[in-house]
Amino acid sequence: MKNNKTLTAGIFFLLTLGFVNLAQANIGSGVIFKPDLIYTTKTQGQGTTTTTTEQVLDLSLGFLGNNGLFYGVKYANYTYSVGGTDITLPKLGAGIGYVSGGWNFIFNYFIDAQYKVTSTSTYKGTGFEFDLGYAFNAGGWAVGPTLSYFSNTFTKLSSSGTEVDVSPNYTLTGIVPKISLWFSF
Repeated sequence: MKNNKTLTAGIFFLLTLGFVNLAQANIGSGVIFKPDLIYTTKTQGQGTTTTTTEQVLDLSLGFLGNNGLFYGVKYANYTYSVGGTDITLPKLGAGIGYVSGGWNFIFNYFIDAQYKVTSTSTYKGTGFEFDLGYAFNAGGWAVGPTLSYFSNTFTKLSSSGTEVDVSPNYTLTGIVPKISLWFSF
């Protein structure tokens, strides 16, 4: 199916908007725990099939002020499995953003981004991510769709205990739709 990710993202947002409480989210100020999740799977082929899965788990812990300013730390881990080969993209960094009326925009900078192609080969570098989302009130917490654009630049390759510079740098970018949960304490 051509352009399958765009279709999946569109359906994801329509379903999320259609099945949650459309009340404006009242995300309280204070300590915020915000996990973002998604899982997709696709099987394709003619005769022989290949299964691809994508799993995203982002964990943010931060503080939301009365003025809507959010800041905190984020651990993100994207896992892709293509035909039985696992590729992981763990990242650790800090974020700052703004939350108002359910809308949220957060910029994250990852000081440690990795791209693990095999168990012995890991690209290392930095990256950033822009998250744009909307959270709907679900009682004592909030839930809603988030669309993330990320870009990671890898400058080192560690393989079998040896680390070398990557020239030219290896860059990985993407857009990922996610479901975000907001818990305030």
